[in-house]
Amino acid sequence: MGLQVIIRCESENEIIESLKGVIDSCEGFFIDKNLFGLSIPTNILDFVGEDNIWAALKNFDVYALWAGNWHYKKPSI
Repeated sequence: MGLQVIIRCESENEIIESLKGVIDSCEGFFIDKNLFGLSIPTNILDFVGEDNIWAALKNFDVYALWAGNWHYKKPSI
């Protein structure tokens, strides 16, 4: 099924840096100011592990399209 998300960030370079090991296998696209779509294929999730993908995205507000909910970045203390 893969993972389809919307990521809120200042630039797509932030996403590229966070997912540098797998980003070439993903499909990304601009949605609107500070919003980017990302589709991560099932084979990448299986290889890397979904928990590792979520860990790489922990510094962003991420909307999971299939789940229909936001995963908010952890506030820095």
